[in-house]
Amino acid sequence: MKVDYIIVGLGLAGISMIERLEQNNKRYFVFNDDSQQATKTAAGIYNPTNLKRYTAVWNAIDHLKEVPVFFDQIEKRLGIVLRKDLPIYRRFASIEEQNNWIVASDKPKLAPFLSNNFIPNRNNHLITSQDFGEVLQTGRVDTNKMIQAYRSYLVKKDRYKNELFNHADIVFNGNSSISYKGIDARTIIFCEGYGAVKNPFFSYLPLQGNKGEYIVIESEELKMDFIFKAGLFVVPLGNDQYKVGATFNREDKTNGTTQEAQDEISEKLKKIVSCDFKIVGQVAGIRPTTKDRKPFLGRHPEHHQLAILNGFGSRGIMMAPTLSKQLFDHLENNTSLDKEVDINRYLT
Repeated sequence: MKVDYIIVGLGLAGISMIERLEQNNKRYFVFNDDSQQATKTAAGIYNPTNLKRYTAVWNAIDHLKEVPVFFDQIEKRLGIVLRKDLPIYRRFASIEEQNNWIVASDKPKLAPFLSNNFIPNRNNHLITSQDFGEVLQTGRVDTNKMIQAYRSYLVKKDRYKNELFNHADIVFNGNSSISYKGIDARTIIFCEGYGAVKNPFFSYLPLQGNKGEYIVIESEELKMDFIFKAGLFVVPLGNDQYKVGATFNREDKTNGTTQEAQDEISEKLKKIVSCDFKIVGQVAGIRPTTKDRKPFLGRHPEHHQLAILNGFGSRGIMMAPTLSKQLFDHLENNTSLDKEVDINRYLT
């Protein structure tokens, strides 16, 4: 089989790269082993701000412009609904926090995203003495539904194999092509998430792992139609269910859920909602984070047939659409990558 690209991984990075190949009529084949769960378990929120530090996400305006266009194209391709615009209401624990919001909303980089108008709390089950701050241009993508649907799409097109990718089986055919298990390609793009720590070609990159766990609750009383931020995120899923979290654990690098995380989230939730709830699920995954909090894009410095798209952390929904396009243009047309995300930054 001859293709233009082999994609390794079917998380958010992999799907975003595949989508760019689809849009440009490129031939490809996908390998995935389901070892990485970060995209599948994510809350799927697109949020242009860091509400703890009151900073804007890097290149937030450019990223947000591409989000609806990109995911609407995926919805059309798969024939499903994935994206929903939802406001984020931030709870203030004090007048001081509310004042900090007012100051932040006047900063040029945050002004497009932090509303100056506070939202009164009309939900008797949310514990707060202040109005809410509203984050603008936010929403959610159902990442688990997207992965399942895209996998089915690839299987039907005979472009997918569920198996462990063995880096040792790569054969370099000079400087222009590459082979893997009978498939000839121009380039292999590694979208392995935290699994890239086992990739011998990109082991020099400072990929870090940060485990996140969410619980899924059911509550007939809560009746919330927005994303609630109060230390935790409380995200409506429909049918009286909500995803709540997340934890951050830099030590545990397993995908298993823990009682410790469930207890931590549950206790925090009880401090911000007054109604009864039942825990009906729990998920965990390792976020692929980086030392400088910027993703990894680019070709391998020696093996130019190898490329990487990784390191989105918790900002994949926002960044994957623009950065997958940037990497595609780089690979096809040799356009420059933003220096902030170019992996060559680690060669100097």
